Amino acid sequence: MSFRASDWTILGETSVRNVSLYEDVDLPLDGSSFFVASVFGGPIAIGHASGSNRCLIDVFSSNGTRYATIDEVTNIHSIHWTKCQKLIVVQLNGRVLIYSALGILLSTISMDQETQELGVAQAKPFTNSNTTGLAILNNAHYIFAVNSVNEPVIWRIRRNRNEAPTCWTVISMPGHPTRVIICVKNQFFCGIQSSIAEHKTFDWTIPESQYTAAEPNYDHSFIALLNSNRYIQIVSSDLESEIYKLNVSNQLWDNSISWCGNYVLALRDSPNSLQLYSMSSNTYKFSYKSKVYTGIEPDGIKTFTRDGVQLITIVPEDVQHVLGVASTHPGAFLYEASLKLIERSHLVYECIKLIGDRMQEAIDQCLMCAAHHFDVSVQKSALRAANIGKAYFTRYDTSAYVKIVQTLRILNEVRRLGIPISYAQLNELKREALIDRLIELRHWPMAIKICDYLEIPLDDGVYKVLGHWATHLMESYDQEKNKSKTPPSAELIAEKLFKKLEQYPGISYADIAEAAEKKKLEQLSVILLDREPNIERQVSMLLKLKKTKEALEKATQSHQPNLLQIVISHLKETRSKAEVDMILSKIPQALRLYQGYIREEAPDRALATYKQQDDFVRQALHYMDAAQGDKNAFGTDVENWSNAEKSFTNMKEPALAQLVGFCIQLLKENIQREEKEHIPTNMKEPALAQLVGFCIQLLKENIQREEKEHIPFTDKNLRATFIWCVRNGDLSTAENLKKHYKLTDKQFWYWTIEAFASGRKWHHFEQFGRAKKSPIGYLPFIEASMKYENRDMAAKFMDKIVIYEEQVKANLIRGNVIAAATLAAEKKDVALLRRIFAKSRGQQEVCERISSMIQSVS
Repeated sequence: MSFRASDWTILGETSVRNVSLYEDVDLPLDGSSFFVASVFGGPIAIGHASGSNRCLIDVFSSNGTRYATIDEVTNIHSIHWTKCQKLIVVQLNGRVLIYSALGILLSTISMDQETQELGVAQAKPFTNSNTTGLAILNNAHYIFAVNSVNEPVIWRIRRNRNEAPTCWTVISMPGHPTRVIICVKNQFFCGIQSSIAEHKTFDWTIPESQYTAAEPNYDHSFIALLNSNRYIQIVSSDLESEIYKLNVSNQLWDNSISWCGNYVLALRDSPNSLQLYSMSSNTYKFSYKSKVYTGIEPDGIKTFTRDGVQLITIVPEDVQHVLGVASTHPGAFLYEASLKLIERSHLVYECIKLIGDRMQEAIDQCLMCAAHHFDVSVQKSALRAANIGKAYFTRYDTSAYVKIVQTLRILNEVRRLGIPISYAQLNELKREALIDRLIELRHWPMAIKICDYLEIPLDDGVYKVLGHWATHLMESYDQEKNKSKTPPSAELIAEKLFKKLEQYPGISYADIAEAAEKKKLEQLSVILLDREPNIERQVSMLLKLKKTKEALEKATQSHQPNLLQIVISHLKETRSKAEVDMILSKIPQALRLYQGYIREEAPDRALATYKQQDDFVRQALHYMDAAQGDKNAFGTDVENWSNAEKSFTNMKEPALAQLVGFCIQLLKENIQREEKEHIPTNMKEPALAQLVGFCIQLLKENIQREEKEHIPFTDKNLRATFIWCVRNGDLSTAENLKKHYKLTDKQFWYWTIEAFASGRKWHHFEQFGRAKKSPIGYLPFIEASMKYENRDMAAKFMDKIVIYEEQVKANLIRGNVIAAATLAAEKKDVALLRRIFAKSRGQQEVCERISSMIQSVS
């Protein structure tokens, strides 16, 4: 198994491995003025001077793919990456520029006026949970900082003694205020955010020396302090205790300290080398053919040279247990067993026996070994070993195996893209954040592939990725539209979006349309909205776009009164009364709902809309309501009653107009009698009043139905209204109509038969006919069945016909002329036979048979 550890280096009790990530990467490192690599295998930024105080910054992936070029930036002091792969460019005057990984300027931060005037001496980024802060030491030796470059709030650390620090650092830990540690020679000053840095003394400080570098590890639990006496002291982050003290053997090229995990440090004794130190002062030098640049990761150090990219990490414990030389851990025996199985060696069983009852531990070690390894062949071998172990340990929870396989597939795929993230780094970053990084770097297909593979809910996965892709497409379109003389049309961009998104029917086009609207791409937004399946979102967005007419039409077509009400309320808030009336007059259904709103609060305005639309029904009801001051069917307002009469006349309802006319005439006569006799006269015509009241009541109810159902009702009489209710399943309303308007049983049966038959509700039709005895007989059932072309249903009711004349008529209705004639012949009903004969002229064969029947019974 020793060949598996060929890239390992032993530093006392600690083993370090140097993993080759990419070879022959053509990165423009020569002559670079600035270099910085993002954590978690993120992009790298390389700056080259391009003239007086100017610099060109290129952003690459670790495998050399160029992401972006940031055109000449002036007066750069330093560049850094945030934890969420945003590029920080610090200028000499304290101005801070924040760029995306693709070179888009996101924001700027201006530090204090003093720093702008005096300039920046040093800048240090620091992380706090998921945010990245920035601290700046200006040339007056004051420190200013922000805890988050995304939401900058500037604060400072004050000192009573303003001497130049020989080194300083920032400690930021979750749940604790940010602390700044400043060292002047061998004196330490500590202060929390916005406080005064206080002088502190510690037993471990080395007298008659000075500290020249201070660097916390990744989680800020330790601080490495470099002393001019060639010592490195590892102290706790509160500075209270010294944990390790290392002796630096060589003269250093610079004072930089890099952490490789938590137990190995890297120093530079030349531009082309990296000297590693373990906590027990064991050392090893990595030498390179050209200048080496470094990037710090949570679990190691990435190195960049002209020859390639490598990752130096402490060998993970599980990898040591499985692949270490002469390892006696169960994982090593299981791995060896898998190799022997490939060789078909009988020693497989010997290796399995050595594991004993520690098979679960062996499987776990092999799985973690595969996860931490970069070599695909080793990954497969370790997974094969774990799979063999599962066969011997059937109680093993396979979900752990599945998760590791999933994770390795993802890691191997993104490494091919130039994102060399390790398993330990992914555990720190989380899968969701990796997908966010892929989205930001515009690796849309890979992000979608991972979301599908992990079965992430569509809204949090694929739809989110597609939303960002659509936003990018719209941004590109917006830029091209402003720059190009012949930009693509909104329709062409929309077609690209539709082509990509059509395989995802649940995606919200309204969200994309809203993004387009924010970018002032109104035409594109309207086109996208046409594909939105959620009518409420569609209407809401149309109102945002000030497309009131379109919103009103959509709301009307939806048959959702609440939605229509939202649009009308929006109109009332944003338009004048005259404009509202004019807009709504073009859409009858919306107008009806609007009239319902204003009927109580502004009856005169409602009447104006009735007149504008020649709505004589509502005009008549308005006048009659106005005339009924005390809810008496006949008030004393002759003018309103006269206007009601005219409205009924205009709507071609002479019977109602005549009834109202009678009321008016009687009202006038009683008024004259009252004036002559000086005695109140009450009009006593209850039958007339009741009839008019019924008509008014039905009209009002039908207006309400019209507003609710969005179909014409005011032209329907009582019969038509009853039939509509039964046909549409509103049986409770039909029953109420029967009781309120005192329908007879015959009316109820005739109208119900017509409703079920015209609505083709044959199951209900048959059930109704057989539930109880019909007061109108069963001939109407046969007539209705034949009227609506259901011969089979008509045949089912023939056994209910027992009266001879109805049997003959039923057969004639069904077209069974011979059967009808036979019944008449049996009764020797010559007169009926002759009537049947007369109706059958033109049917020669039928006439001949009926003629012979007549002769036989005469």
